Amino acid sequence: MMIMMMEVVVVMVMMMVVVVVMVMMIMMMVVVVVMMIMMLMMMIIYNNDDSLTTLQLH
Repeated sequence: MMIMMMEVVVVMVMMMVVVVVMVMMIMMMVVVVVMMIMMLMMMIIYNNDDSLTTLQLH
């Protein structure tokens, strides 16, 4: 009986570890996507500013 309980506990711990790793990977993917979106936004804003300044100069 104790052996069965130990196996169940080990399986539960392994499942928890797998879930935690999956969540961490998803968080990393979200962070990377957010950083890419932020960089794109900055590039678009800078490009818009450049176009506005060039238009004003002309």
